[in-house]
Amino acid sequence: MTALSRSEYVGLVVGAVLRRHRRRLDLLQHHIADAMGIDISGISRFEAGDTSMTLSQYITYCEALRMDPSCVLQEAA
Repeated sequence: MTALSRSEYVGLVVGAVLRRHRRRLDLLQHHIADAMGIDISGISRFEAGDTSMTLSQYITYCEALRMDPSCVLQEAA
């Protein structure tokens, strides 16, 4: 078993925070996917930390949740 890189760890933590907030708002992955203009599988991979988001995708995801992107990062810290 290999240790996670810093970027992999950040992806896991940020993805978990985004997923938690999406669920609190009773939004499904397809709601976020539609807002971002991507496939549902992309949302699943982002939330699981399997795929990195671009900064633009991250901001769009946060906007779909009506969250300030800096708040997500603070919660993930």
